[in-house]
Amino acid sequence: MDIHIILIVALFAVIQSVFGMGLLVFGTPTLLLMGYPFSDVLSILLPPSLTISLIQMLRQGRQQKQFAFSLLKFCLPVLIVSLCWTLFSKQKLNFHYIIAAILLFTAISRYSTRISAFLSRFIENNTRKYLVVMGLVHGMTNMGGSLLSTYAVTRHQLKNEVLGCIVTGYLLFGIVQLGTLHYINALNVSLTTPVTCLVAGSMFMLVGSRLYNWINEHFYQKVFTLFMLVYAALLIFH
Repeated sequence: MDIHIILIVALFAVIQSVFGMGLLVFGTPTLLLMGYPFSDVLSILLPPSLTISLIQMLRQGRQQKQFAFSLLKFCLPVLIVSLCWTLFSKQKLNFHYIIAAILLFTAISRYSTRISAFLSRFIENNTRKYLVVMGLVHGMTNMGGSLLSTYAVTRHQLKNEVLGCIVTGYLLFGIVQLGTLHYINALNVSLTTPVTCLVAGSMFMLVGSRLYNWINEHFYQKVFTLFMLVYAALLIFH
């Protein structure tokens, strides 16, 4: 039993319970720095991440069907191709600085009405291209959550809507990634997998969901902005 894996999942599961993402955002660079191959990182993190996303989706009870359809049409096919290319070629492109710049710009925009309006118009006018790039980045790096969070906070105002958008994206991302890994025989499941799923679900129910309910709308937006800044710093300095 890999205790360090379980502890990593437990910690980042709390973050994902509040913001809709965390296990992949922080877990991916953590495990890569620890020397795990990319396919193993996906195999370790995707099941507990999906566990939380599924619980969040069921608890919210409101699916963003239009957004899900757009992902199925423009984002997920690119994700599959880019994921297969990354695993077979064993080449990794470094998008970290680009992603960090996007996060920083988005975080700054949340303090400026003018910049926020510009970013919202840009994403709205280029939604299809944006979703294609999101799929490309997530397939190659497992960190497309940065682009997903930018999309969510520029298209939605209320915390339930922001979370719902992110959960919808991550749920579909995870299903497609696991299916692709299984199809190409790159999925590595161990006895630790059901344990991490149980731990992730427990951390959500016992800690994460309570934190989410405790945070009011205004404070949630402030904390989410801080979350984006921390994520950007992680990408720049890791």
